[in-house]
Amino acid sequence: MSPAPKEDEKSSPSGRVAYFDFDDTLIPGDSILYWKRFLFRKKPFRRYFQFLSWLGVLAFLLRLRGPETLKRIFLLPTSYLAPDERESMAREFVREELIPKLYPEILEKLRAHQANGLRVVIISASPDFYLNHLEEHLPGARVIGTSIEFPVKGLLRLPKFDSEWGNMKGETKVKFLRGDTLEPNTGKDCIAYSDNHSDAPLLQYAEHAVAVQPNRKLELLAKEKGWSIIRPFIRQSRWQRNLSKAWLLLTCLGS
Repeated sequence: MSPAPKEDEKSSPSGRVAYFDFDDTLIPGDSILYWKRFLFRKKPFRRYFQFLSWLGVLAFLLRLRGPETLKRIFLLPTSYLAPDERESMAREFVREELIPKLYPEILEKLRAHQANGLRVVIISASPDFYLNHLEEHLPGARVIGTSIEFPVKGLLRLPKFDSEWGNMKGETKVKFLRGDTLEPNTGKDCIAYSDNHSDAPLLQYAEHAVAVQPNRKLELLAKEKGWSIIRPFIRQSRWQRNLSKAWLLLTCLGS
C-alpha cells in the first residue's frame, strides 16, 4: 500500500480520480488463487497446505468462519517464505501471471483516464505484498491492498491483517479513502469500476460508476442506478468461468 505522507508533507490531493477494483475488474478471476497456484508450482511440497484450505472452505460454506479467516488460511503457506524470497516471488508473480491477464479493454480505459488528467487508484481486498508490484508496470497508478503481516516464527504461522482497516473490502474502501490524506474528501468528479455488489459503497461514493462484467446483484443495482455496464471479451461463458474458479480453488491447478 502506498504510504500516506507525514503531517508536514501533505499536499492538496487531486479531486479527479479513477478508482479500480482489481480481481474480476482489471483481470478475470481471483488473484489470491493464482498466487497459491504460482507458489505451489515453485514450492510443490507446500501443496500439503491445501488440506487446511479445504477445511477453511468448508468452515466458510457452513458459516462457521468468515471470508477474512479464509483469506488468512489461503495465505498460510506464504508465511514460511523468507521475506526476501517472498518479495522476489511476488514481483515475479505480478510480472508473469497478473500483468498478462489484464483486460485490454479496461487497461485502455485506465490509461485514457490518466491521459485526461485523472489520478488512477487501484483499491482491492487482495494482499498488498504482491499487489503493490503493479505500480512497477502501471506508472502513475497508486495501489492499495489488504496489508498482511506474516509471522516469522512458530509451527502454525497464520497471517493476520496488519492495519486498522483489516480486509480492504466493501464499505472499508470508502472509509479508507475518506480518511486518507492522499485522496479527495468526496467522490465528486471521480469514477469507480468494479465487478461485484460488495463494492456498491465505492461505486456509490464516486460521481460516476461502471460495472465491469457484473455479477447478478451488481447488474440489477447498476440498472436501477443508471450506471454504465461494460463486458470485456472473455472466451468462457459465466458457468465455465465459475467452474474454472471452483477447480482452481480446490486444486490450485490449471492455466
